[in-house]
Amino acid sequence: MCIKHSCILYILLILSPVCFAQQPQYAEIKGSLEINGNEITLSAVENGATKNIASTKIGQERTYGFLFAPPYDGFYTLNVGRLSCLLYLRAGDKANLDILAGGIASLVGDNTKENKELYKWLADSRSVYNKVYTIGEDAMSTFRDFYPEFEKLVGKTDSIKKTLNSGNAAFDEILRNKIDYDMDCWFLTFFFTPRIAQPEEKDRISYYNSVVSEKKFVSDDILKYPEGMKILYNYLTFNRIENKIPYTTLSFTSDIEYIPNPVLKGEFLLFNKNRIKTYDQYLEFMQTYGNHFVTPDQKMRAEDFGASLYEAKAGAVSADFSYPDQTGKIHSLSEYRGKVVVVDVWATWCGPCRQQFPYLKALEKKMQGTDVVFMGVSIDADKDKEKWIKMIESEGLPGVHLFAGNGESKIKKDYKINAIPRYLVFDKKGNVVTEDAPRPQDTELEKILKFELAK
Repeated sequence: MCIKHSCILYILLILSPVCFAQQPQYAEIKGSLEINGNEITLSAVENGATKNIASTKIGQERTYGFLFAPPYDGFYTLNVGRLSCLLYLRAGDKANLDILAGGIASLVGDNTKENKELYKWLADSRSVYNKVYTIGEDAMSTFRDFYPEFEKLVGKTDSIKKTLNSGNAAFDEILRNKIDYDMDCWFLTFFFTPRIAQPEEKDRISYYNSVVSEKKFVSDDILKYPEGMKILYNYLTFNRIENKIPYTTLSFTSDIEYIPNPVLKGEFLLFNKNRIKTYDQYLEFMQTYGNHFVTPDQKMRAEDFGASLYEAKAGAVSADFSYPDQTGKIHSLSEYRGKVVVVDVWATWCGPCRQQFPYLKALEKKMQGTDVVFMGVSIDADKDKEKWIKMIESEGLPGVHLFAGNGESKIKKDYKINAIPRYLVFDKKGNVVTEDAPRPQDTELEKILKFELAK
């Protein structure tokens, strides 16, 4: 039965001013729900997991609608409670999806060839899917009824992949890969789910021998799928069990050795970052695995995680940072261990920062010949870098000067800097003395430095 789509409330995600010559092309999703739930959420795929991008309440008519400009061509999910429904969308696409009683998603009315092919696969594999995810003592499958059904589907997959022809070659390739990922996902999920009857070695099917393979995960395309990282995680867990590799909470070496693709190594480490509970553990983690973060986004997410753990309290180990000086040479806070370091976070546009220059120069002069290093860190915009260099020269600012830029730099995130000027002091061991020191005009700063020098 086709359910009417009257009185649909649309959520418009990305608005574009009418005066723009080129309007974005929107994708439209609409449908009805026969299941319980007061809200439906639309999610995009980001790094092999879902990220909510919009939600709307379900009205009395039990209809929903989304109108949005897709940021990429690919998979999106509709979520009601624990139920998740998959769609493939490009700019200009229209999808009509009803969620029926029993949680079955059904295409109705006009839909793209891509989604028709996708839902044909979902229909062909529904029996296997249900045996994996149906829970309850009376309804739950065991290996005795699951294995025959699974092997039957395995025998069909090559034929299904060969006959794919949506007219969109990129989608056909994505769906072929999804079919392989789905088979692994369902097999592994079944493998890890407790059942009332467990298979013995003699009951195993041949698929056990095909799960772990050096041909898998050679590319990072798993990141395009909503549960991509969960699939990779289960894959590596299965490998550990099968090969009797010991599990260690904060050791990932044996896992990443089985991931051929360098980007996926980094994503797997980030996927497991919540095992790390302290900043000391984070520093050890970064020392061992930091070289596996190969993209700017991975490096930034790793930094952000470290900043969330770091607390710049007195006595804490310093959070290191590295930036270029006026000549482009990179300097790090850690290279000045053995010295007392005063860090001045400033910018050329900051009046209160410039006001402190005379006091800062006077203090530096008093500390000449001692083990005190004065380090200026600029958070000027990149376009003002030359202005920064000229101001250092014109003001005669001594000491080390580094350029962090005006983005979400590591020093700002770690030390929670949201206003300048900001002064930080570190002792000879590289530990925090204070993350919010008095300004140079305050004689207390000089007293702090002399106290640290005397230790």
